[in-house]
Amino acid sequence: MTATAVALLDRDATAYRAEDEAIERAEATLRQALAGTWTWGAAVEIRDACEAVREAIEIHEALRARVLGWEAYDPDLREYADPHDIAVQRSAEDAEDAAGYLAEVIGKHNGEQAASAAIKGES
Repeated sequence: MTATAVALLDRDATAYRAEDEAIERAEATLRQALAGTWTWGAAVEIRDACEAVREAIEIHEALRARVLGWEAYDPDLREYADPHDIAVQRSAEDAEDAAGYLAEVIGKHNGEQAASAAIKGES
């Protein structure tokens, strides 16, 4: 590996710390969803939300690895000085937003399951 390639990898390791943390949070939410036991209706909604998180993470990883170009992600980023960096940042935000929605879906269905259990316990 050339010195330039090593320098770029080192820069990526520190420059994208916030993005790495966002992806880690998204992955943690995804693991939480996959570890749960859900009713059929909840499982369908959670599956769809999980797919959105996975897709956002895959896009982010492809941008980081430079397998996916920023142009394919968002051609409007050409207005920025470093469109690749902006694409990496925004893709991490996309993953975090998708994970936020997934967390809302999990919370909604956890609440429904708790209410159902409480009703059954009162009978």
